[in-house]
Amino acid sequence: MTSRVAPRLAESLRHFAAAAAVIVVLVGTLVLVGWTFDFDTLKSVSLGLVTMKVNTALSFILAGLSLWLLQAVGAGREWHSGILVSRMCAAGVVVIGGLTLSQDIGDLNFGIDQLLFPDTDPVDTHHPGRMSPVSALNFILVGAALLLLRKETRRGYRPTEFLIIPIIIISLLTLIGYLYDFFPLYRFPPHSAMAVHTAGTFVLLGTAVLAACPDGGLMALFTSEYPGGFLLRRLLPVAIMFPIVLGWVGLKSAYQGLFHPEFEVSALVTATVVLLLWCVWNLAGFIDHAHIERKEAEKALVLQSLLDAAPDATVTVDASGNIVRINRQVEALFGYRDTELIGRSVETFIPKTFHQRHENHRVMDQAGPGAWVRGIGSGLILHRKDGSEVPVEISRSPAHLGDGQTATIIAIRDVTERTRVAEALVSNETQMRLFMEATTDCIWNWDLTTGRVERNVGFQRRFGYTEEEIVPIIDWWSERLFPADRDRVLAFYENAIASGRCTCSYEYRFRCRDGSYATVSDRAFIIRDDTGQPIRALGAMTDITERVRAEDTLRESEEKFAKAFQDAGIGMALVSLEGRWLEVNMALCRITGYTERELLGMTFQAITHPNDLHADLALVEQMLQGTIRTYQMEKRYVRKDGQFIWVLLTVSVVRNRDDTPRYFISQIQDIDSRKRAEKERDQLVRRLVDIQEVERRAVALDLHDEVGQSLTAIKLALQCAQQPSQQASVPTLIEDSMAVADRVLQQVRNLSLMLHPSFVEECGLVYGLRWLATHQTERTGITAEVFADSALVRQPPGIELACFRIAQEALTNVRRHAQARHVSITLQMEKHNLELSIKDDGVGFLPFGVESKKPSLGLLGIQERARLVGGEVRITSVPGQGTEVRVIVPAPASSLCELVSPEGS
Repeated sequence: MTSRVAPRLAESLRHFAAAAAVIVVLVGTLVLVGWTFDFDTLKSVSLGLVTMKVNTALSFILAGLSLWLLQAVGAGREWHSGILVSRMCAAGVVVIGGLTLSQDIGDLNFGIDQLLFPDTDPVDTHHPGRMSPVSALNFILVGAALLLLRKETRRGYRPTEFLIIPIIIISLLTLIGYLYDFFPLYRFPPHSAMAVHTAGTFVLLGTAVLAACPDGGLMALFTSEYPGGFLLRRLLPVAIMFPIVLGWVGLKSAYQGLFHPEFEVSALVTATVVLLLWCVWNLAGFIDHAHIERKEAEKALVLQSLLDAAPDATVTVDASGNIVRINRQVEALFGYRDTELIGRSVETFIPKTFHQRHENHRVMDQAGPGAWVRGIGSGLILHRKDGSEVPVEISRSPAHLGDGQTATIIAIRDVTERTRVAEALVSNETQMRLFMEATTDCIWNWDLTTGRVERNVGFQRRFGYTEEEIVPIIDWWSERLFPADRDRVLAFYENAIASGRCTCSYEYRFRCRDGSYATVSDRAFIIRDDTGQPIRALGAMTDITERVRAEDTLRESEEKFAKAFQDAGIGMALVSLEGRWLEVNMALCRITGYTERELLGMTFQAITHPNDLHADLALVEQMLQGTIRTYQMEKRYVRKDGQFIWVLLTVSVVRNRDDTPRYFISQIQDIDSRKRAEKERDQLVRRLVDIQEVERRAVALDLHDEVGQSLTAIKLALQCAQQPSQQASVPTLIEDSMAVADRVLQQVRNLSLMLHPSFVEECGLVYGLRWLATHQTERTGITAEVFADSALVRQPPGIELACFRIAQEALTNVRRHAQARHVSITLQMEKHNLELSIKDDGVGFLPFGVESKKPSLGLLGIQERARLVGGEVRITSVPGQGTEVRVIVPAPASSLCELVSPEGS
């Protein structure tokens, strides 16, 4: 049998636990501040007392933070990030306490005691900066208790409580030791003593841990709503504090010699007896009072059970007119809870508007506040909590509440259903008229025997006619039919009469008062007599103008969509959930090479490249599951001719009203040219890397074959000069070595300039081109000339270097392929553009695209360099008549201004 926990008390204890955790963190923080700024008051409560150690303050901060996080997160969330941090803090407390205790047990020193701050003036401390072993043990228990918080055994025990209770007892003993000035209670020589504020913080922290889980274990008895919990809460503080205070008073009086020991013992015994008598007396009174309340509650429970079993709502009212008791039917009928009615006046049920109007209609006695229900005609009206009224019948009988008090039991019967049935007996003709007036449709009732037609106000509201303008004959209606619809509608109705049908419906246009026409749907029901002759026709005209207009708009929208679908520049398709093409446009047919009929008989899987099919189907599955709403991917289609083509596929899903997938809309964009261009660019990049390697290899060979051999010759000449037999030829050897050294120096300079033409940055593009022409002539024998505009000015370094490299690549192509004898290089400004032309008289070649000829990697490199500086390349070549490479680069605005200004020339 478990105790029932008081909710408010449990919630108060949880708030106390959170507040105490904050206080513990604050105490630890203040102590760390004291160590930081050397405030003795913060480190110890008073001068001469032992200080709280740094590791102790740090452990209190971790423990308080762990407890606060546990309270902030709440129970039932084991993997919350706050729980993880809390457990890490609790584990840190256990580690600090365990390391410190192991030092005391094994006489070790791990160097953690003064890791943060040195303890220069230790008091009652065996090792400077080290906490008491009792404190270390307490921290181990506290950390373990925080780790096991909210854990219960099968029998309902909580390990946390058994770990915390020893901490509270040890800390109370320490506080008593300080209070009684008895040091063996807070110090265990030769180890360090526990500080007084350390012990107080332990007591606060232990109490907070117990209060953190007040709904189970031992704390369930403390928070119980039963008498045991009440007694425990009243007697426990007295049982703890009274002996401590009494012992302190006796000890102080003994120290000061105020009384004889016999008197002191007698006083202590007397005080203890008085305390016990007070506790027993209160306990007996509480048990007696609880017994009386239980008996009264049993009687009230029996009476309440009888009242709850009654079919009618029952209210018990005392002599003052206040409600004493209600049954469940009162709550169901009026919407009040028992706590909202008990103690209030019975006038609560009476509508305020009836207080003065029906003062003389009373059902109960006229005298006294118990007369409370006022009638309306032959019925009675009360009101509910929400303000609505309910018709009732009541009856009453006297009752006794005990202690001589009298009451009245009032039975209230709800007669709402009876009233509703009475109101439902209104004549059918009245109901029909009300229906005709209330509906938004235009209702008509045509008496075929008299020819009279009754119409409701819907004709006035919808078509704008006044009551005087509406003539009660059928011709008034037929004259207002749209001329093109009149014969059709009248013939349809006559056919329905002749065929013996009872219902018919048709749509037509009806003229409004302002001359416009409204589209209506008319539904007629024909009533016939026993011989089958029609005697009456009932009908309803519903205005469907907006619906027809919406349908027209929808049809136009669908036509526009179909046109946009077919005329789209990219491929578009509607695809079923199984992947079958439902509708495709001509652009998709051009992309895939299939006809529209061929595609509609296929699935998208059939033309998807096998290497792309798995990724595509995975995305489709995610869309069907609702994980994604749309996706985009690059994939390959296998064309009808067997070739594959790259496309950019964008797919979205159209859903039904219940959010289930209906079909897919696919947009297919041809990106084959882009993908092939990217592939060619990648090949170009790899070719450029290969060319760099070839050039590096050539430079290495030049260094090895030319520079290396020359340096070897110089070395041999110097070795000969060292020999005594060659003293006569030393001047000649030195002269030869210097000549070789000049050649080596020139070769190294040429190699350096080829690798990095720094002279282009220093002297300009024109100088660089002339050097390149001279170098080309010397190496290959091909005559190269440079023609530069005299008004040409310097360009940005990037443009000049790009033009130099383009000319260098072009001359390399001439040397390798052109078989030319003469090359002319022209540099000039034309229409704000810098133009560079390299023209040779070589063999030439066919234009690109003829016989599937593609540009060489050298020419592609030239085009790529020009593109990087915003220029373009124009290549002109005729077989047998040479080749011209023309590069056009836009000149910066500053260069143009400098070119045309007199100062810049």
